[in-house]
Amino acid sequence: MISQNVYVKFDTFNTRDEVLDFVYDEKELNSNINNWKEDLDKYISYKDKHLKKYSEESNYRNIYVYHLTVLIPIELQNQKEEFVKNYMENIDKRFIRNMYVFKFIQKGKGVFAEIMAITRYIYKKSKKVAKKYKRDFYYDSQTKKLCLKTNPNAVLKIKKGSHVLDDNGEKVYEVMEVSEKEDRIFTYKKIQDLTEKLKSCVISTVNQMTSFPVITKVVSRITIEDDDSKHIKAKKRKRNIEIRKINRTIMRFIESMTFGKIADSDEVEDLNDEFVRKADNMIHKLNRKIEDVEQFLNKWWHKNILDGNFAV
Repeated sequence: MISQNVYVKFDTFNTRDEVLDFVYDEKELNSNINNWKEDLDKYISYKDKHLKKYSEESNYRNIYVYHLTVLIPIELQNQKEEFVKNYMENIDKRFIRNMYVFKFIQKGKGVFAEIMAITRYIYKKSKKVAKKYKRDFYYDSQTKKLCLKTNPNAVLKIKKGSHVLDDNGEKVYEVMEVSEKEDRIFTYKKIQDLTEKLKSCVISTVNQMTSFPVITKVVSRITIEDDDSKHIKAKKRKRNIEIRKINRTIMRFIESMTFGKIADSDEVEDLNDEFVRKADNMIHKLNRKIEDVEQFLNKWWHKNILDGNFAV
C-alpha cells in the first residue's frame, strides 16, 4: 500500500511537567529565540499564575504549549533546521517572533522534528500594565452582595474592561512579561481541518526549498458577477466552496504521487490533466453533485494507486 509521504502529528502539553520533560531531555535543543531558556521560564511562570479551573468531567484542559511531530523529507534532511524555520513560518508568520523550541529524533531511516510551539508573545522587556476587570460584576440591590446578572435585583457594579483601583482610587498596575492575548493559530472546528493545514504547510515548505516545486492544476471556480442576485451569489459561493474541496483532493493526490515517487513527472502531469478534465466536466457541464465527483476521484485512487495500476 502506497501512502502519502507526509507525516504530521499534533498534540498539546497540558502541564508544566510535560514542558519541562521536553526541554530537559538529553537531546540537543534548538529555538528561533536565542535566550529561549529565560523566555520559557517567564512563560511557564505566567501560565502557572493564569490557569483556569476545569471540572474532571469537562472536555477542556489548560494548554501550556502545542506539540508537533513532523517527518523531515529525505531531500531536506541536510537542511533540517531551515526546514523547521520555514515550516513554522508557513503555519503562521507570527512564529517569526513567537517562540518555538525543537529537537530532532531518528526513527529507523526517518528523521523527525519535535516542535514545542508557544502562541503568546514573550516581551523582550517587561511592561507595566494597568489591571482591568475581565468580566462584569453585579450586586443585589437588596442584600448588597454579589449576584448573577439574571437576579431580578441585579445592578451592574463593575463593567468588564474597567480599571482595577486600590483603596485610594488609584489604578493598580502589574508587570507583564507575556502578552495577555493568545494568538489563535491552532484553533479549529475539526481536528481533521487542522491536520490537513499542517500537512499542506509541509508541502509548501518542500516546494519553497526545492528546485522542482509541485505545481498542481485545479478545477476553475465559478465567477461571481456584480449584477448577480443575492440568491445567485449565494449559490455560486456554495458551489465554489465545494470546488475548493475537490481541488484539495486533487492537490493531495498529485503531491502524494510526487513526494511518494509513485510516478515520474510526466506521468504525474498527465494524470493531473486527466483529473482536472474529468472533474471539470462533471462539475461545470454535467452539474454533478460534489459527492459524486469526490467519489469518482477516491475510487480511482484506491483502484489504481493502491493496487498499482495506472489507468484513468
